Amino acid sequence: MKLVSTQITGIILIISAIAMLFVIFSFNDSKLQLNSFLHQDCNLPENVCPFTKSIPDETAVAYALDSIIAICGIYLLFKKQKYDEKKVEKDKKKEEFVKKLEPDDKKIYEMISSSGGIFQSELVEKTGFGKAKITRILDRLESKGLAERRRRGMTNIVVAKN
Repeated sequence: MKLVSTQITGIILIISAIAMLFVIFSFNDSKLQLNSFLHQDCNLPENVCPFTKSIPDETAVAYALDSIIAICGIYLLFKKQKYDEKKVEKDKKKEEFVKKLEPDDKKIYEMISSSGGIFQSELVEKTGFGKAKITRILDRLESKGLAERRRRGMTNIVVAKN
């Protein structure tokens, strides 16, 4: 199974939360040791002395924030991505259309998809086909949802549709 970006983000958040947990724990441990040392010289009763808290306020806040980060990471790790299933299905249909294309249509489609975007006049020059033939091929590709023409000045830019 291929990990998708939300799952990778979830893993990163979980690892970060675990690392932060160790940092918080170390901080809390050193703080408690310091507090016990300071409490030795304190004249206040134990129930009033600020050095006798088992978990300082800042540590409690840090644990809460760390928990939120961990929960977000777990959520992202196990989140199902519905749009991926639709995209896979759409890609399969697209591949079927491309396989069934006539040789000239396939040649034009490959030129469009490899370039990202190409002027319609460039297609005429590079293939040696006439303008009318290129227009008919692009009409077929557009009707199948494989390409799109975008008007730019006096000419069209042809791009592959996703």
